Amino acid sequence: MWAIVAAVVVLSACTHGDAQRNSSIEREVMFSVGYDVIAGQAGDAPCSCVVTAPDYSHAEIYRQIVTLQDRVTSLRVDVRTQVFEFKDQTDRVTHTGQTLTNLTSRYSTLTDRIQFAVFKRIYEQIKAELSAVEDLVDELDDRWERHSALQRIREEVYNATTLVDTYHDLSITNVLELQAQVSALKNAAIATRSAGGNNDTQTSSHVGPALPYTCPAGEITAVREPVTSRHILGTASVSGAWMRDSNPPPGQHDYYYYSVGHSNVKVIKRFDTLDDLLSGRRAVSVSTTFGWGGTGHVIRNGYVYYNQYNSRLMVKQNLTNATDKLVKSLPSDSGFHTTYQYSVGLYNSVDFAVDEVGLWVMYATAGNGGHIVIARLDPVTLDFLGTWTTNRLRTQVGNAFMVCGRMYTVDSALTRRNRLYYYYDTTDQTDGYDTVPLEIKYGQLTSLTYNPRDRKLYGWDKGHLVSYVLVFSGE
Repeated sequence: MWAIVAAVVVLSACTHGDAQRNSSIEREVMFSVGYDVIAGQAGDAPCSCVVTAPDYSHAEIYRQIVTLQDRVTSLRVDVRTQVFEFKDQTDRVTHTGQTLTNLTSRYSTLTDRIQFAVFKRIYEQIKAELSAVEDLVDELDDRWERHSALQRIREEVYNATTLVDTYHDLSITNVLELQAQVSALKNAAIATRSAGGNNDTQTSSHVGPALPYTCPAGEITAVREPVTSRHILGTASVSGAWMRDSNPPPGQHDYYYYSVGHSNVKVIKRFDTLDDLLSGRRAVSVSTTFGWGGTGHVIRNGYVYYNQYNSRLMVKQNLTNATDKLVKSLPSDSGFHTTYQYSVGLYNSVDFAVDEVGLWVMYATAGNGGHIVIARLDPVTLDFLGTWTTNRLRTQVGNAFMVCGRMYTVDSALTRRNRLYYYYDTTDQTDGYDTVPLEIKYGQLTSLTYNPRDRKLYGWDKGHLVSYVLVFSGE
C-alpha cells in the first residue's frame, strides 16, 4: 500500500513537470516507513521513478530483534550498576550520619561533665565562703546580741545557702551572681565587725530587708552598647518596662518581669527564668489592685512599687498576695499624670528606683518650680527618710535612675545618640554635668531602671527589651 502512495506522489510531481517542459525537475521523497522513492524528468523525456522497499525478510527481522535484546540486556546491566552504586553511597551517608551523631553525643556528654565539674568546684568554694561568713556572724553575735545588721546578714546567708543546695537547677550566670552576693555578704560582715557594733549606724543604712550589694567604685564613665533580648510586638508595646527583682525573696531568684503600656496598666508578666522570657514561654500574668500610670515602677523583695494611675499615690503591693498592699501619698503639691512629666511624656511624673542604698522615688512639686526631688523611702512603710531638691527641671530630662545614692539623668528619650548628662549625689549634696554617651538604638526609651544585682540598666526601647552594662571609674 505504501508503494502505491509513493507512486501517486511521484506521478503528481511528473504531471507538474509536464506543465513546465522547459525546466528540469528532480524530486526525492522519503517515508518514515522505510520506502525510498526517487522521481525525475529531464526535458521531454518520460517521467521515471525508483521505489526501494525495506528488507522485511525473516533474517533481517531476526537480526533486529537480537540487536534490540542486546540493547535491553545492556540497559539492565547499567541500571543494576547504578542501583548498586546508589546503595553504596546511601550506606556511606548513613554510616557518616551515625558517626556524627555518636560524636555529637560524646561531645555533649563531655561538655556536661566539664560543666558539672566546674559548677561543682565553684559551688564548693561558695559553700566554704558561706560557712566562713556564718562563723563570723556567730562570733559577732556573741559580742553584740541582737545586732540588726547581723540579723539581716544571717538571713541573706540562709537565702544564699538555699540557692546553693539547688545548684543543679542554676545556670553559670546564676553561679556568678551568687559568687558576687556571697562576696558582698562577707564584706558586709567584715564592715560590721570594723564598725565595732554600732547598731544605730547600721540600722540607718538599710531599712527593711537588706540589699547585699556593695557600691561600685567611682562614677559611671561609660555605658556599653545596648543588648536586645526580645522584641514585644503590638502597637501598645511602644511603651513598657522590664526588670528583675533587685532583692528577691527565697524561690524567686531568677524571676524576670515585663509590663506593656503606660495608662492604667494592671498586669505584669512574670517569667521564672530569662530563657522563658526570651522565648515567651510559661508566662504568668500577675494583676495589681490598682492600675498605674507611666513606666516608673520597680520590683523589690517580691513587691511592686508604682504610682496609682492619675493620682499622686504611691502603692506597694505583694506580687504573690494581692491583699498585702500599702498606699501613701506624695506631697500635696507634687505633680502627677501629665504634670511635671519626663520629656518623653507617657504619664511619667513619678519614677521609682532601687540601688545599693535602698528604695527611692523621683518627682517634682509646684513649690520647687518643677525641679526634680529625690526622696529615699522606707520600703516597708513608704515613709520618707530624706529628700533632696535638685537643680534640674523634670520636664528637661528624658529619664533618670539611681546608683549608690547618686541620680543620673538621660538628656532625652527620643534621640538615638544620647548621653547621661546631669547628676545629683545625695551623699554630699553635690551636682554637676557630665557627658557619658548612651545609645537609644530604636529611638524611644520609655523606661530605664538600674539593678544593683548585676549593675545593669534595663530599658524599654520602642517595644525592645534592652540592657546596658555600666563601666565605673574605679574598675
